[in-house]
Amino acid sequence: MLFIGGDSIRFRGQYFKAHVGIKESKPFLCTPIVYNDEENCGVGIIVEWNRVQKWGMYEPRDYIASWRAGEILRELRHINSITVRGAYFAASRSLNSKEEQYCTTPVIEGIGEESYHKIMSLPIPNKIVQVVLDDRKNKSLNPNLYPLTEEIEAGTLAWRGEFSEAGVLTPEQFRTNKKRHEEIKLETDKHLRSMINDIKNIDLTDIGICIIRSTLATLFEKKVNEEYPHYVLVAFAVIMSDAKVAHIQSRAGYKMFEKISRWVSRTSGYPRFSPFNIVPKKKGVLSPQESFDLLQKLVSQYYPADKN
Repeated sequence: MLFIGGDSIRFRGQYFKAHVGIKESKPFLCTPIVYNDEENCGVGIIVEWNRVQKWGMYEPRDYIASWRAGEILRELRHINSITVRGAYFAASRSLNSKEEQYCTTPVIEGIGEESYHKIMSLPIPNKIVQVVLDDRKNKSLNPNLYPLTEEIEAGTLAWRGEFSEAGVLTPEQFRTNKKRHEEIKLETDKHLRSMINDIKNIDLTDIGICIIRSTLATLFEKKVNEEYPHYVLVAFAVIMSDAKVAHIQSRAGYKMFEKISRWVSRTSGYPRFSPFNIVPKKKGVLSPQESFDLLQKLVSQYYPADKN
């Protein structure tokens, strides 16, 4: 069980009763929440005495999938850390990881296909939509907008005039962007493979790749790709897939940040070895220290610590 700060809670649903943790335990009162904090964003269940079961991701910050995961958990008789995680992935329209099937399949089977499809067809509450729009303006770790477009496409949310001003894409715009993103994905995957081959001890699971691609999608949504080369964005996304590396919370995290910075430097054209350490300055070529400073700048600029 975990603790979660009140300021991180973005939505509270109606409480229900369920067995939590041990199957033989008595049913507890459970309140589903959507939370968004410095570590990640996702679904939580506040159990009696303010104990919390939660699961989320640093990217995407998807309030809608998190709310819908709470509705899925409401239908389960037994809740634990695996079912909370499974409910989150089952509730998402865009995250598809083979690694998560072991926890999504039991959740869907547990509530039944009919109930699952009914939940996926529920209209999105106005309160959830409003908190997405408000937090885009006010929170440093703001939620993604593309889930709103996904719901418009699915017929669970009607288009609103305020969406255009907020930057929400229509389904047609989203499909056009998606085609462009598929083209970009080919290039970013090339850089990702290069990094994995270059830095031998990077261990990226399916879920790690999923987080990296979600981070890249967010960066393109924010038009960061217009400022920096794709290989810089790939390095940044890999860093953001591990909080210990992103915030340099350990010696190992610092070492990995350094290795990724050196890869960026070499990819920019900086030589691995130079006689007498003399390197002629060329436009666009970054030294290891310049790469390190740039990646730190991106971390603080686009994903600063949440103070709200």
